Amino acid sequence: MTGRKDIPHIYLTYSPEVASTQNTSELWPQERTELMEKIHAAPDLRLNHILEDIDRQVNELQIVCEAVAEFNRRGRSLFMKIGKITVAIGVGLFCFGDVLTNSILSLPRQTLISSVRGGTFSLGNLLLPLIFLCATLVLGWIFYNNYGFKKLLRKTLENSSNLVNRENEYRRNLWNKMQGKIIDLVSNSKAKDIWIRHSGNLNKIQRFLEGDLKKYYDKLRS
Repeated sequence: MTGRKDIPHIYLTYSPEVASTQNTSELWPQERTELMEKIHAAPDLRLNHILEDIDRQVNELQIVCEAVAEFNRRGRSLFMKIGKITVAIGVGLFCFGDVLTNSILSLPRQTLISSVRGGTFSLGNLLLPLIFLCATLVLGWIFYNNYGFKKLLRKTLENSSNLVNRENEYRRNLWNKMQGKIIDLVSNSKAKDIWIRHSGNLNKIQRFLEGDLKKYYDKLRS
């Protein structure tokens, strides 16, 4: 056992050279002034922190909105491309589809073109051409929905980083933070969602960042 006698003695010494020349009465007013300055600055610091948090969240929302809007734009562009081809085929079959079936199956007895030329046109002559046209449009939509859109979705998810402009370090950091959310939203998109336009939302976000939020910062600094 170690007894009290084994505890080493500690000696305290005083050095006038090291000791502060200021006494308590001199230090107190300075500390009080610094404390009061911090207290008065606290509301502004808190407001500034709140504005910075709002700024960050709005910029995060903006980059998500930009990515989804770009994907929808690509979807509409692909739809228009496939749609033009589908309509061209549909119009061709509307005009000449019954001619083809007449030459193969002898149906219908009178084609749309021959009825117009012969002056014997009736609504019955439109039946088969309309069937061809509607069937072509339906097949075009099925092709877009089951092949075109899914291919676009797969290619986008493989290279999702090109959905938004990442021209600076701040934008790249935003993308890295929100990439998971963006991929989740895009991967759950349906073909009908391409008609949802986000330009209005983006304009509102831009106006808030460049207008309202800037005014709040200016008021805080003034």
